[in-house]
Amino acid sequence: MRPLGEAERQLRESDTEFIQAFLEILREFYTETYTALMEIYSKSSENKRYRDFFGCTEIYKVQLWSIR
Repeated sequence: MRPLGEAERQLRESDTEFIQAFLEILREFYTETYTALMEIYSKSSENKRYRDFFGCTEIYKVQLWSIR
């Protein structure tokens, strides 16, 4: 993750603003992917912040592999 004009860094669980924005876009434009992701991480649904963080990082990993 790299905000404009800043050095690249690892996504952290505390990056809730970015994670929520990312998941909103995913939910709006990639509904099936979002639904599948929430099903995979449904065991973590009691801790929404944890679930959203790991869901976001999972999509990021998939995107990296599809680019290679």
